[in-house]
Amino acid sequence: MGKKQHQKDRMFLTATEWRTEWGGHKDKSRAPFKSLPYHCCAIAFTPFEEPVCTPDGTIMDIVNAVPYVMKYKKHPVTGEPLHLRDLITLNFHKNSDNEYHCPVMNKVFTEHTHIVAVRPTGNVYCWEAVEELNVKPKNWRDLLTEEPFVRKDIIHLQDPLNLERRTIQNFDHVKKELAVEVDEDPAQGSSLRNTTDDMKRVLGALATQEAKDAFQAGGGGKRVEARRMLAAAKNLGAGKAGPAAGNTGGGSAGGGGGAAAA
Repeated sequence: MGKKQHQKDRMFLTATEWRTEWGGHKDKSRAPFKSLPYHCCAIAFTPFEEPVCTPDGTIMDIVNAVPYVMKYKKHPVTGEPLHLRDLITLNFHKNSDNEYHCPVMNKVFTEHTHIVAVRPTGNVYCWEAVEELNVKPKNWRDLLTEEPFVRKDIIHLQDPLNLERRTIQNFDHVKKELAVEVDEDPAQGSSLRNTTDDMKRVLGALATQEAKDAFQAGGGGKRVEARRMLAAAKNLGAGKAGPAAGNTGGGSAGGGGGAAAA
């Protein structure tokens, strides 16, 4: 069975495979998919484990988002300026069959589901639940936590009537062939540590020497370090802009959570 058959079977391509197999002047109309599936990272094109999103609803895995934004300081899809502190940790929920679903309506998410998140908590729901239980009755409290929010805190992650923004060949990092390498082996040293200017700025924002030592010594590999970078960035952002800088959320009920830095 050929390489492209395996790619089709697993239902996603990595960003490297996309650039190699379908980049340049090749016929993209024959590519396995044109629109990025909602459960895949907009940078790596692989299923996310710890999702974070931008204010416009672009989803990435934290382990790809942090080094990308630190290196390029811009949105991987639109190319607009982006800071780590702008990233929002998402809490996707899974049902007993390990499928992402709406924790209120119990509807399984598909490519046809209108999916939204509430920014202060990062909780992810189907739009139907938020529209019927929050928007129409003007009940501005998270459906799971009761935490207050305002209408502009609703982030649209997937709108089946507006799939253009998920068209891969239009992504800024695809058109400009931008990439970052994330070390798989913690023993080799994380690529996050190599961004010295950002590291110095984040470390300088930490309040105590004890916090700085804990941050630097932390351990735990690339994901743990990405979480620390995001948390530090949000602390720095909160100090500059107040509570509106973004959620500090963490973890997900069966879905994962992500993080970012300034």
